Amino acid sequence: MKVSMWRARPVVLLSLALLAAPAAAQIQVDTSRSNNFELKFGGYMPEIDSEFSLAEGQRGPYERVFGGSSETLTLAVWEAHIVNEWGTLAAGLGGGYWNVAGKGISSGEATDTTEMTMWPVLAQLSYRFDLIQDYLPIVPVFRIGLDYYMWEILRGDGETARFSEITLDAQGRATSTAPGAEAKGGTWGWHGAIGLHILLDYFAPQMAADFDRDAGVNHSYLVLEYHHAQIDDFGSAESFRLGDDLYFFGLALDL
Repeated sequence: MKVSMWRARPVVLLSLALLAAPAAAQIQVDTSRSNNFELKFGGYMPEIDSEFSLAEGQRGPYERVFGGSSETLTLAVWEAHIVNEWGTLAAGLGGGYWNVAGKGISSGEATDTTEMTMWPVLAQLSYRFDLIQDYLPIVPVFRIGLDYYMWEILRGDGETARFSEITLDAQGRATSTAPGAEAKGGTWGWHGAIGLHILLDYFAPQMAADFDRDAGVNHSYLVLEYHHAQIDDFGSAESFRLGDDLYFFGLALDL
């Protein structure tokens, strides 16, 4: 009995599909999504000297002690997904660490060693437009959040430094100095961010499938992000200006 090619074709296609199914399933593993974790790094220098009216070419107290270069701020963030249907809306908490070393100033000259340490903590909302990431592996990300930066300045012996209380005469000249409050505290503020997450699964699908099946990591991303932090107790004249514009680079995992 003869079987026409047109009738045989569906059978052939079905057979090929069944043979290909195990390989496709191996690539397209997808466990449930509920959280994401990020670890990122960016150059940070607090805007403390912006509080002072400085003449052109004059250095502020922060730059005189710690220099004018940025140091690395490390930030880790954990978020829980709220909505996954029209992109991913998530809420989360994060914490970080930053440290810079310098020379203390006495009588106008840099003398003893000193260092400043910060521990930023934050709460934020994030939205990721990840609806078409399987076709275009670039995910726009938008964020806004509330921040609290804990900070401390240490002397060379590792003890907390103290601010100096300066007494001025009628002409505005310093007549005496005395130790003041300890140089540590915390400053409130907020941040906004915009970035691009590059889907790494797109470039190594088999590795991504193994990572998902073995560790529950749905997607991995390279993080590129512009982050504006306004940390000044919401404009208080008595607070440090600890904000900065940061460019973060790191890794994000969709769990």
